[in-house]
Amino acid sequence: MPACVSCSTELDPLWKFCVTCGAPVARATELRGEPIPGAIRPEHTVSASPSRTIPPGALIVIVLAVVGVIGVIFAAAAVLR
Repeated sequence: MPACVSCSTELDPLWKFCVTCGAPVARATELRGEPIPGAIRPEHTVSASPSRTIPPGALIVIVLAVVGVIGVIFAAAAVLR
C-alpha cells in the first residue's frame, strides 16, 4: 500500500484523499505525467489584467460630459423656478 506524502498514513489505492490529514493522493498516472481520464484541463490561462481598458483621456472626457449634463439639468431647473 502507498503511504501519504504528508503524514505517512498507509493509503488504499482507490482513495482520492488521505483519511488522516486530507491531503490529495497522487495516482501512478499523475506521477508519470499521463493524462487522467475524465480530468478537466484548462484550454488557456486567464490573464490577471483585463483585455479591454478605457484610455485615461477618454475617461476624463466621459466624466466631464456627465458633469456637464448634470450642470445643464440644474441650470434648467433653476431657470424654470
